[in-house]
Amino acid sequence: MDVDADELRLLLARAPGLTAAALRALVPTLAAVQTLLGPGAAAREALATLPEAARRGFSAPDRVAIAADWQWLRRSPVVLIDCFSRLYPPLLAAIADAPPVLFVRGDPAVLATP
Repeated sequence: MDVDADELRLLLARAPGLTAAALRALVPTLAAVQTLLGPGAAAREALATLPEAARRGFSAPDRVAIAADWQWLRRSPVVLIDCFSRLYPPLLAAIADAPPVLFVRGDPAVLATP
């Protein structure tokens, strides 16, 4: 499955129980998330470390919901910030259950200010 960066972010946002920490433990970059979507044994082995609901989010993503999210995103002034981005707030990243994706309205650089 080959998807663009925002589609990957939307898939991550819709994976129940997925945390930024768990995702970063699996892959080093957003682009590497693509490897988790493949049918191979390596993808299945990596996903086995995630909670069941998050695994289902990867193995059988809700394509209808993601398509609707994509349409909304195109019409919205929202920016998606994934946990691999330099714009992801470091203090939030330090929290164990931080989300893998943030939906940000406005200037995302403000997230780095105290």
